[in-house]
Amino acid sequence: MAHALAFWIGNASGLASFLHESLLALGMYPESIFPHRVRVLLYTALPVGFFVHVPVHLARHPDPRLLVLGVAFGALMLRLAHLVFSAGLRSYQSGNLLAGRV
Repeated sequence: MAHALAFWIGNASGLASFLHESLLALGMYPESIFPHRVRVLLYTALPVGFFVHVPVHLARHPDPRLLVLGVAFGALMLRLAHLVFSAGLRSYQSGNLLAGRV
């Protein structure tokens, strides 16, 4: 979704790389070192908690409800990414469109 920002702000590669690196950095540390407020952000605004910490919990303590929650969240993020990309694609105007003038 970060790379889809290019549809609206132009060259978003720097911002997308920053967001990617930030998510990687947050995912490298165990969940227990973060205060409760930061953990809430890791599972809501920044979905790194669902993509890193939930699989770790599932590997250590298998729980079918957590597995369903993780798969549902993955499907939700996939749908959200599709919606953001589709909205960006609809608003995109090509700069190399050839049109004849009369």
